[in-house]
Amino acid sequence: MELSSKSYISFDEIFSPEIFSPDILSTVTFPKTGKNPKTWQIPLENTLKNDIPYNSGRILGAMSTPPHEIAAKLYAKYIDRNLGDRGLNPGTAKLENHLVTLMGNLLGVDDSTQFGGNMTSGGTESNLIAMNLAKTLQPHIQRPNIVISEAAHYSFEKISHLMNIELRYAPLLPDFTPDMDKFEALIDDNTISLVGIAGTSALGLVDPIDQMAKLARKYHKFLHVDGAFGGFVLPFLEELGLKYPQYDFRLPEVSTFSVDPHKMGMNINPSGLFLARNSGSDKDHDQGGFQIPYLAGGGHQTFNILGTRPGAPVIAFWGLIQYLGFQGFSQIIKKSWNLTHLLQEYLSDIPQLQVVAPPQMNVLGIQFSNPNKNNTRKLNQKLRDRGWYLGHFDQCDLLRFVMMPHVSSEHLGAFIGDLKQILRDYF
Repeated sequence: MELSSKSYISFDEIFSPEIFSPDILSTVTFPKTGKNPKTWQIPLENTLKNDIPYNSGRILGAMSTPPHEIAAKLYAKYIDRNLGDRGLNPGTAKLENHLVTLMGNLLGVDDSTQFGGNMTSGGTESNLIAMNLAKTLQPHIQRPNIVISEAAHYSFEKISHLMNIELRYAPLLPDFTPDMDKFEALIDDNTISLVGIAGTSALGLVDPIDQMAKLARKYHKFLHVDGAFGGFVLPFLEELGLKYPQYDFRLPEVSTFSVDPHKMGMNINPSGLFLARNSGSDKDHDQGGFQIPYLAGGGHQTFNILGTRPGAPVIAFWGLIQYLGFQGFSQIIKKSWNLTHLLQEYLSDIPQLQVVAPPQMNVLGIQFSNPNKNNTRKLNQKLRDRGWYLGHFDQCDLLRFVMMPHVSSEHLGAFIGDLKQILRDYF
């Protein structure tokens, strides 16, 4: 029996798998009537089988991971909360304020009365909010520019386009850190912000943000730190004994900071945090925010780009912090750090490949010992053909690994076996 576009299956009919075809996805008309879930669950599930699940262990190059089960449960329970109208959700708003305080404490804030922020949809929104604040605080600058390294996240290209801000890129040295002499030379009277990166997308390296802070003080400039990945890794690695130049609010020149709980924080995807230091008054925040006067819960001010924004990620991450605490997160990040070194050890036995830079966190890049972009592209494709998914950075001629919580030593062992076979067969 075939079903026409006008057919309707009542909820009390018995489902027969032979009746329904996954071709339902080829229809182009909006359904006129609701249908028994059994009529569309199979096409749905068959379609979603094309997605690569994290628990497969095949995703080795992404900075996301499944949310912790505690976060997932809290998110599902409070999924209706809307922080776009804080007046209707004062409890969730209070949790957001406390979450900002806790994250500020993690990142070196010593006086929460001179500090604020908001949950965001992720690093892109957080960076955009920071640059909007920097621009708004300096209305006399008509042709604004931002000084940043060539390792910057692509979100700054979006910011440049949306806000008509010139990006000035400092080139990278052979060790993939920014040339700070050239960084300084790019600063002028139209510079509205310097930007440092605490965990670059390609290699997880930390910019010399302490040197950038000195430049911010010297030239009286706003300093933003993009710590989307590293912001929730570095404090825990420091506790494990690793040493880094200061990168966070311990530097008094750091104005704003972005960090993503949906990465190593294992929160619901997406979720980010925008954190800001102010002068002790509300002046800075007043200038950088947006007033929304008409809401059912009453008017309020927001930094966020989103109007309606979910409150459930706030509740989920606040609860997860209470559940795991610093030590719980430390153990998770220690495991990922140890796996990074295990992978580095495995790779040391493969003469065709080399680690691009010593890892500073659970991110590692590789390239051919005799660099050839065509070879890197080819290797990336051959790995994908075998079902392995890394990050490919063509500009830097490297492949990126990120040792997230869903990766295990067994996964790495299987990957190295396939990698060696590919190198024997094709290179």
